[in-house]
Amino acid sequence: MKKKKKKQKAVIHLKDVEEYEVSEISEMLEMEENAVRVNLMRARQKVKEQIQKLMDFENRMIENL
Repeated sequence: MKKKKKKQKAVIHLKDVEEYEVSEISEMLEMEENAVRVNLMRARQKVKEQIQKLMDFENRMIENL
């Protein structure tokens, strides 16, 4: 499980921060291009979920003011 998380972090960083192409990431991480895309999709979904949790928390805090 930890290995998957590390790959997802690496993939999202290389794609969205460093702006590498999927083919380049595939070579760097020695993964199939489809595996890079899947890891990227899963990593982005996790980021989306974390942002949603944060927004929900902030909204609850605002409601309690």
